[in-house]
Amino acid sequence: MAQRPEFLEFRIDDTTDDVTLGALRWPGLLGTATIVAVHGITSNAWVWDPVAHHLAGGAEIIALDLRGRGRSFDAPGPFGIRRHADDVAAVIEQLGSPAVVVGHSMGGMLAARFSTQYPDVAERVVLYNPIGLLDLRYAQPRRRLDEDRWTRETLGVFLDEGGYGTAFRNHFLVPVVSAVWSTSAAEIL
Repeated sequence: MAQRPEFLEFRIDDTTDDVTLGALRWPGLLGTATIVAVHGITSNAWVWDPVAHHLAGGAEIIALDLRGRGRSFDAPGPFGIRRHADDVAAVIEQLGSPAVVVGHSMGGMLAARFSTQYPDVAERVVLYNPIGLLDLRYAQPRRRLDEDRWTRETLGVFLDEGGYGTAFRNHFLVPVVSAVWSTSAAEIL
């Protein structure tokens, strides 16, 4: 069983403000990995408590409260993904040892951004149910998105008539709700 977490504070050298971020630390057994855990948009560091209890010391977990949340509520904005990624890098630097970054939901999007901004800082990056991941080939500034090309390249097999509905029904819904799938629902798709 995991111990109670200890409260930590990380001072972030921000160019405009003195920033302190709050975090929770669940210790791991000697020699285990260090995980820097990043929560989703409406959450805080405590969301990682069940994970810490499940791992029961199998890893040291440092769960951050991102700016504007939890014990980092008073940290000044802006609260963008790029700024959060800078904060994660600063925390890992202060830890002074390799870390695995795990991000859930918006934290997953943040972890993906972190991995592109700081490719050599984390030992590994794990995305758990991330949101907002875009194909950055199409996110070029001042360039109009070729919607037809994007649709062909990202949806591929779903472009034929009924293709999306069939794939959705066969690969997502049927395994979960096969007992209640009806012709009327199929017609809606």
